[in-house]
Amino acid sequence: MAVDALEGKRRAMLATATDAEIAAIDAEIVAANRTCERVDALRAETEKRLAAIETEEIETERRARFDAAKTATADAAKALKQYPAIAMQIVTILETVARAEVAIAAANAGLPVGEALLQSAELLARGLPPEPRELISEKRVDRWEYTGDSAAWGAVQESLIGDIQIDTAGLLARRGRSGTLRIERGNGPRDYRVARRTVLVRTWRESRSALVPQPLANAVNLPALHARGPELWRPVPPDGLVDTIGTRCERVLDAVAARRETAGKRISDPRPEPGTVIEEVPVDDDQAEEEVS
Repeated sequence: MAVDALEGKRRAMLATATDAEIAAIDAEIVAANRTCERVDALRAETEKRLAAIETEEIETERRARFDAAKTATADAAKALKQYPAIAMQIVTILETVARAEVAIAAANAGLPVGEALLQSAELLARGLPPEPRELISEKRVDRWEYTGDSAAWGAVQESLIGDIQIDTAGLLARRGRSGTLRIERGNGPRDYRVARRTVLVRTWRESRSALVPQPLANAVNLPALHARGPELWRPVPPDGLVDTIGTRCERVLDAVAARRETAGKRISDPRPEPGTVIEEVPVDDDQAEEEVS
């Protein structure tokens, strides 16, 4: 029985019950209170344990994320250490291409008998050639067309072909290839001369010009790995090293040589020199004596 009910029962018994009966119900109330306290204690302990489990799970997730981030950071550091060597491989590619372009220009300046001009090595690898206009399909089509003053109208609409009155006299009439089409207008009907003609319908794929991409020597930008390291590759402003693919490649070779000379060297800190600030802080005499002692 609930504690409140037992206490109500005890109050009702006080006037008539014996001491033994009162003692008995008091014992029941004590037992009921103890049960309630145990339930409250168990609930509190359970909540405490659940909270601890939840905290442990949260901490486990956080630890897993933290450890994963540390591993990723270590992987990134290893990858970044490879960057200078890989970047210099790209610079070597730019150098190889530039040497080829210089050689091609020299060869084209004095071709052997019977030889055609050599094309740019980079353009062959990266560009897209022009595409000529191409005939895709061709077919003959018979259709009714307006003639005379209305010839500019072109073909007769499909919905009006059934209204054409075929001529019965004349050269074209013998083949059923001429006639009159009457069309109702706002000011009354009007007759239009039409003729059946054979049209050659061709479908063309239009031409496209060649696509010449920006030279790699102008497009590539390879900054230094460390803030105090020299840039590994940067086109010279304002117009870059070369104008178009295959031109002025001697400048690329000069830039490659300069990059090789500075590779691995450290440069001065690019940040401006820090300023100085003088700060005066008042100190009371007692504190000053303590610091001196």
